[in-house]
Formats: sequence, C-alpha cells, structure tokens
Amino acid sequence: MKSLRFISAEAFVSNAEFARKSLGAVAHDLFPLLFKASYLLEQGEVIHDLVENWPLFDFNMGKLLRATLDYEEDLSHRTCSVCLESCLTGLRDYVLNQSSPYMKKLKVVDLTGIKDVEVQFCKCKKTMGRWARTQLLSKLCSDLLVYLQQAQCNPGTFEVSINVLIDLFVTERNYELVVQALLKKCSCPLKICCVAFRFDNLTLQKFFYIIKLADPSLLRKLEIVHNVHLEMEHLEMLFNSIHFPLLMSLTLPARTFNVRRFTATDEQMLTNIGEKMGEMTQFTELSVSFSILTGRIQKLLSGLIFWLSCPLQAWNASEPCYSLGCISPEVLPCAKEPVAARTPNLLHSSLLLLPSSPCVQFKCRSYRHPAHPMKSSSNSVYFQHTWESSGNPLKNKMPHLPCCALTVLEKSPTLKRPT
Repeated sequence: MKSLRFISAEAFVSNAEFARKSLGAVAHDLFPLLFKASYLLEQGEVIHDLVENWPLFDFNMGKLLRATLDYEEDLSHRTCSVCLESCLTGLRDYVLNQSSPYMKKLKVVDLTGIKDVEVQFCKCKKTMGRWARTQLLSKLCSDLLVYLQQAQCNPGTFEVSINVLIDLFVTERNYELVVQALLKKCSCPLKICCVAFRFDNLTLQKFFYIIKLADPSLLRKLEIVHNVHLEMEHLEMLFNSIHFPLLMSLTLPARTFNVRRFTATDEQMLTNIGEKMGEMTQFTELSVSFSILTGRIQKLLSGLIFWLSCPLQAWNASEPCYSLGCISPEVLPCAKEPVAARTPNLLHSSLLLLPSSPCVQFKCRSYRHPAHPMKSSSNSVYFQHTWESSGNPLKNKMPHLPCCALTVLEKSPTLKRPT
C-alpha cells in the first residue's frame, strides 16, 4: 500500500532530469521519502544527487529503506548495484561539493542495514554484495584523498568528517585496497568505521595486521571463515593482544578446536580463551563449526551465556546432558532411555548452552525429536529459565530473560564424521 505522499514522490523522481534540477527547492524533511522512491524505481542519477546534497545529520540506509506508513515494503534487502553505486559516489561528491562547509551537516552514514539475500527483486538484476561494497568504498576513500591532495580544493573541504559505518568483507583480492583506505582514515573526510568484519582466504599475518587497523573497539561481529588457518593458540594470541569491548558475535573457522590432540598446555589455553570471552560483556553468539570439543564444552563456556551454533560432532554422552541436564524426565516422551542416548552423534543444531550452575536453571516445556516417533512434527525445545544466584553479575542487568529455542535437525546423510 502506497500513500498519496509516496505516489507523488514516485511521480517526482520518475523524471530524473526534472527532479535533479528541482532538488534545491525541496523541503529537507522530504529527502528520505524521495530517496526511498528513487531506490524503488532504481533512479540512480536522482539517488546520486540526493546523497550529494543530503541536508540531514545522518544517512542510515536501514532506516531509509525500511517499511514505513508511506510505503509498507522493506527495500533493505535490495542490494541493487545501480542504487548502491549511486549512493557511494554521491557520498564522495558530497565531500567535493563546492557548497559552504557550514551547509554540510552530514556526520554519520550507516550502511550496515543493507541485507544480502540470494534472490534479488530489483529490475536490473545486478547486485552489489558485501565484498563489492567493501571494494568500492575503499577505492572511493583512497581516490578521494589523492584528489584532495593534488587539486586546489576549497580549504573547508578538509573540515568535512563523516563516519561511514559498514560491514567489511576482506579477501586476498581486495586486501591491499582496504588496508590503504584504513591507513588513510585519519586524513580522509570519509572515515571507514567497521562494525562487522568477515575474512576469507587470508594469511594469519595479514589477518592480524588488518584487524588492528580496523579499530577493534568498534567491532560487533567478527567472522573468520574460509581458508584462514586460525587455530586455538592463534585465538588466544588474538584475545591477549586485542580488546573487543563491543563484540557480540564471533565465527571461527573449521577445526579451531580439536581436543583429540590436547596437551596440558592446551587445557590451560582453552581455559584462558573462555575467560577472555567472559570479559566481553556484549558477547551473545559463537560459531565453532566442525570443532571437536568432546568433554570440554563446559570449560569453554564457563561463565558465559550466549547462542552457540555448531555441529554436535564426537560429543560424549555427558555433554548433551550438560546442555539439557536440567530437563525433568517426567516431561519427556519415551522417557525410559536417557536424553543423551536418544541424541544422534552427528546433528546440526542451534542451541542455547547455559551453565547448569550456579546461576541458571532450565524448565523444559516440551521435547520433540524428528528421529523418534512423536505426536507432533515439531523439533524445537523451549526452555523457560530463571535466575537463582544473587551473586550473578548479570542478574540486575538481565533479571528476566526471554524463552529460548533449541532446534535439533535430523541426521544428515551427506555429512561425514571428521577423522
């Protein structure tokens, strides 16, 4: 459903030449409306000029494209190449615009609200994913600084300072370009502020170098995914050398942990890592796919409360009981056999693991598993948990936690147990 205001905005921006000439006469509070209408119609030239002349203090893509009363569709999942390139080049030209620096109010550009999805609904069908956005923004920042240093620009141009919040995606191919942009951050009017960082196909030396350049104090999400050979000792080194006060989510590469070759030194190292994660007050999510943590789950998670996403590979019989240990057997169907015995060895799960003592207690509402005959096809376990320990440091901050879900999927025939 479109409001009359939005229909009028569409009519205005549909004639790009007329709209671009008339922007100077448009009320400032209409710029967000015109931006969304232009984004919907993929009017790249109009988008560019709107951003180049943006009259407000902030430019937040997530808010600008979300569902509104004027137009109920959320456009933040459209990573249209035409629209996004126009936004970024418009931002560069905002800095170069010859208007008085006193007229330039923009201080924060937030690009983190863009959602990458597999299927795009934009007409051009050309997308600009996270890696391409990282590439383009880094290039624009570097080129902008070079231009400002060589050209005789208005001295007020150097007074412009805009924080650009973005989720960076770095690989070997764009590493040097991103490094140059981060190194020149202090001098460039467009200052890259990395909120989420993903690494693929990168050596450890380059990873440790660029993570420090990105200002870890701002990071909320860190993903170390493919072909980054990070092992447990490197993770301890990372936590010992860098502080992540705002980190909420951490994804580690496959086999970061492997208890099959643990020594006494490794045991202490695992404890240290758990303690370091416990110091991250915002930490809520950890992904350790294909790590082998048999018998060490509780040590790693001691003192933590967060979502853990990982395959349950080579877990011993006690660990499913650790995660489900407070379920009363009388509420379980087919309760003659223990929970651990009915849990397959190889599962994909998203589960909430909480220390069973001293601060948390589970109360199971239901337990259903598709691998066993149940009355319902549901495969979720819902827990209502309560806080009991007065000594728990989070008790006053989080007195009432919402219910959480544990989803257990069927054993996958395509997966193999790691050797």
